[in-house]
Amino acid sequence: MKLFNLFTLCPIVVALALVSVNAVAAPAMGDKTFSISGGIQSDDGTQYNVNTSYGRFFNDTVLVKADASFFDLGGARRIGAGGSIQKLFPRDNSTVVPYIELRAQYFSYDGDGGSSNYYEATPAVGLKFYASEKAAVFAQVENTWTFGGDDAGRSDSRAQILFGVEVYF
Repeated sequence: MKLFNLFTLCPIVVALALVSVNAVAAPAMGDKTFSISGGIQSDDGTQYNVNTSYGRFFNDTVLVKADASFFDLGGARRIGAGGSIQKLFPRDNSTVVPYIELRAQYFSYDGDGGSSNYYEATPAVGLKFYASEKAAVFAQVENTWTFGGDDAGRSDSRAQILFGVEVYF
């Protein structure tokens, strides 16, 4: 991960932590979510990355989601679908909540070197800032491992930082 990107993220995380003065009601078991996020990746040439997810709270701290991703790695387009599970840590009347996430996705690759299909596994850690009872913004650091499929011009692992918005209904 570029050192510049890490230093750019640190003030944002600190600012979110300092804002956590007033508690906002958290999503509860059965609540549904939709999120959209974008990524900043390490030195692998990524130009853009868009992720969406739709999920439901299994209980007050566990969120199960279906995910879809699209990104362009130096002209090679990748489209993926999969699932993830997210564990939020207890809130303690805070608007900022840390979490961990595990995601698995199946990708289709299409680029100058041909096309291929492969799998990705991604552990992540992040912070959610609950802006209201129905919305949160989040920052997440993750590392993705690629396996299976033909050699499609991708690295075996990559780190990225995601920023996104999540709504609850």
